[in-house]
Amino acid sequence: MRHPHAHRARGRWLLCGLVLACALAACGSGQPGGEALAFLRAGALYRMQPDGGGLFRVTPGQAIGFAWSPDHHQLVARYIAITPAPAADPFFPTVLPDVAAALGVVSLDGGNIIPITRPTPIPPRGDPWWDASGNRFFYRERSGDTMQWYLSQSDQPNGIARKFIATSAITAAAPTGTLWPTSPPDASQLAYITDAGDLVLAAPGGKARTLQPQVARQLGGGAIARPLWQPHHSAILYATSDGAANALWLTDLSGHKRRLLSGTFDDVAWSPDGAQILLHGGGKWSIYTGVGAPVMMWDDNGAGAVAWWSPDGRNVLARSATTLTLATPATGAVMALLSFTSPATGDPVPGAHPLTGSPWSADGKRIAVVAAGARWHDGTTLATKAGAGTGLYIVAIADVKAPPKLIDWGEHTGLSWSTPDPNTQVLAP
Repeated sequence: MRHPHAHRARGRWLLCGLVLACALAACGSGQPGGEALAFLRAGALYRMQPDGGGLFRVTPGQAIGFAWSPDHHQLVARYIAITPAPAADPFFPTVLPDVAAALGVVSLDGGNIIPITRPTPIPPRGDPWWDASGNRFFYRERSGDTMQWYLSQSDQPNGIARKFIATSAITAAAPTGTLWPTSPPDASQLAYITDAGDLVLAAPGGKARTLQPQVARQLGGGAIARPLWQPHHSAILYATSDGAANALWLTDLSGHKRRLLSGTFDDVAWSPDGAQILLHGGGKWSIYTGVGAPVMMWDDNGAGAVAWWSPDGRNVLARSATTLTLATPATGAVMALLSFTSPATGDPVPGAHPLTGSPWSADGKRIAVVAAGARWHDGTTLATKAGAGTGLYIVAIADVKAPPKLIDWGEHTGLSWSTPDPNTQVLAP
């Protein structure tokens, strides 16, 4: 049995860690954050300009996950008591499971860290992710056999301004629970699926009303069937199940619905303008219009497939454990950019984690890549440096013939250049 003071001691340790991080990061460099990308290296949170200059340690070690605010003025990070070891087979994104962790918000120039969660007890938590306006963020906590979800303001310490959303059971079939909240950009309303299978709508901290009953809680392979708020519209995408396949439906906030398409898929995301839908399933990525008409598809049989829309919606960057691919819906072009010689191993957990950031630059013209042992599409081995680690590279979309530029080397475990609307993000296995 755990000693009754163990939770309090661990809470004090993590709180002291946040205070220490404040002191060590008190002197910022004053550089603008709009162009900066951020990454974790050996547990410390850094930012850097895409030309390789302006390297700055925002906070010291023990960070295991983070997210830029959409305006790039601050970051929210997940802190633990020890610095995590890098994965044996590097794979980005490296998303760590829910562990006992504190959440804190820090300026891009370092300085004071606002402890967003309470100092004690310290339950297992996942990475937080911002709403599209950047005023609040969502996060989850495990409590016994349940998952509790919260919406928190970014400027209020110790959980005093957080809003409870709901509780979901944790089962073997759905490791992170069936509940997964979504919202419009300002998070003024919330939609989620209950354990009973109802799609509900509520104000933060308010009473929920059923919008659609008997919706799917799972997609193919046991992945979470989360609802998605359509960008620039007051409508929500959700799934139903007829056994072997799922159907996607669109409902307005009054409950009027229409069927869009059906098939076997395990991940879904809107395009930034809300006009197209990205799906993954059956070893393929597919893009459909917002009314269910097919646009394009391409094969991706690699384990752990994830993808990101460019902020301008013109391209999709898809990554599996073996390949990095660029797809352009307007032309139907698909190009394999990188192949990886050190693929991730093990069975992925379906739909377990949010992608809290994106490797795309805000203008959609460049991407950042973390890789080890990778080859460019022309067979060129990417530049490396001495010592163990991974490279951080910049790719210009207008000149994909040129090999990527190496701007950093080390034990990278996280990367983010921009922060998309979470409704445009797939979930990481």
